[in-house]
Amino acid sequence: MQVLSIDDILKPGDIAHIARVRFSGHDGVSQHTHEFAEIFWIEEGQCLFGEGNRRTIATPGFACVALPEDEHGFSVPARKSGQASFVMVNVAFRPEPLLEALRRHHPLFDPKDRRRMELGPEGARALSASFERLVRSGPSALGLDRFILDTLERINEADRRQCDTALPDWLDEAVGRLLHRELPLEKPVEELAAIAGMSREHVSRIIRAKLGLSASEYLRTRMLDKAAALLALDAGDVGTIADIAARSGFSNLGGFYRSFRATRGIAPAAFRDRVRKNALPQAVRPVR
Repeated sequence: MQVLSIDDILKPGDIAHIARVRFSGHDGVSQHTHEFAEIFWIEEGQCLFGEGNRRTIATPGFACVALPEDEHGFSVPARKSGQASFVMVNVAFRPEPLLEALRRHHPLFDPKDRRRMELGPEGARALSASFERLVRSGPSALGLDRFILDTLERINEADRRQCDTALPDWLDEAVGRLLHRELPLEKPVEELAAIAGMSREHVSRIIRAKLGLSASEYLRTRMLDKAAALLALDAGDVGTIADIAARSGFSNLGGFYRSFRATRGIAPAAFRDRVRKNALPQAVRPVR
């Protein structure tokens, strides 16, 4: 795996590498790690964000705080015709300013638990405004500190909005392990309970109390989200619609088609075509 160094991207005397870049066609960055910290988010379009074997469709408002040794990568979703693209804003810097800001102002904040965040379009606009202030400042050490604190505050605001409905860590981790199997699930709730080491009734009660959904409804939603992410990938990489349904946990292809259409308003194959037709305007050059 490629390991990036801060010296590879910083010019002498620079305190941070700042860029707004449009990726299109076959552009992207393969899975990698690095020796520096970075904050990046999707400003426009959508991409496939990867952590290990996990793939997520990232849309405007998707943000990431990456520390040294974190592994990630991203690519443009495949499509049959035209050219898809996305705009990413990135600020990379030596990790000390971020770690110091966390120590002094956000001691309970753990980036490892919040590596990926959904801040929404409004959050993306707020981060972009902070980015523009950083560009105007030089960037200076003071400007970088202000940008980091602004970003952490946006993340904390999102956390406060979500804390009342978040699943416990042990249950959220069990759901991730269940879906990571990429096998048809005959009894999803029972299998989830077994992974979590809890009773079916206990797992169901927590999901109902936190999310207002039955355990079956919640798992079906997560399975459909995974199917949508797989549908955005190149067909040669993920197989047929039936393959995708099975990898997403569906044991019945007809049930998958009905559920997907009911929630997305479109058939899986049509959804795949639509995702690949999300062309955007001309390129945005990096800001140096």
